[in-house]
Amino acid sequence: MTSGIYRITNKLTGKSYIGQTRNSFGDRWDSHRALLRHHKHWSQEMQADWNLAGEEHFEFVVVEEAEGQNVLDELESQFIAAYREKGLCYNVLNGGLTGRLGIPLTAEAKRKIGAKNRENMTGRTASAETRAKMSASQKRRVWTAEAKQRHAEHSRAANLGRKQSAETKERLRRINQQNPPSAKLTPDDVRNIRRRFAAGEKQVDLAKEYSTAPSYISNVIHGRRWGHIT
Repeated sequence: MTSGIYRITNKLTGKSYIGQTRNSFGDRWDSHRALLRHHKHWSQEMQADWNLAGEEHFEFVVVEEAEGQNVLDELESQFIAAYREKGLCYNVLNGGLTGRLGIPLTAEAKRKIGAKNRENMTGRTASAETRAKMSASQKRRVWTAEAKQRHAEHSRAANLGRKQSAETKERLRRINQQNPPSAKLTPDDVRNIRRRFAAGEKQVDLAKEYSTAPSYISNVIHGRRWGHIT
């Protein structure tokens, strides 16, 4: 399938732009990159971060494959809402047809989006080879103290005055626990590492494959990290 929901993520901050396509994921990514490379993207915040961090620190991920405009609109809206609650969303509009027109969602629409969110809040994960390339790219990138300070100030300003209810905080805690946007591994990676270690593979070899330190792999294996994953 070539239609569905995608996200463009700043790997340094975890902030994402959520979108939909009915044509081709590859073509949609090419379109976004062309606009960003020529400083013409409509998301001024993402454009600024792209200019500051560099193209290599952004990735395109297929979140969910789907068909039908109504389904795409609902999914786009629900993922934008979820990332916005986490303070990790570049989108200004709410997504979907109603979001683009500024029409408020009905209670029934919100209920459906919530149900879809609980059912579909899962995304594709990068392969070990892709993660290794991303890691190598980040290691080559040198950030000045001034650039780091600008990024920190930008993040603080974006979240200033933002308040969340206890229910929202608990929901976000569960989301971040299951699949943190800045995590080095995914839950499937964790299970695979533990299984392979139990089968006799060495921690140092696993660390090289997953582009992380042997000490981190040791913490994963012995439950000091990702202890909630079984």
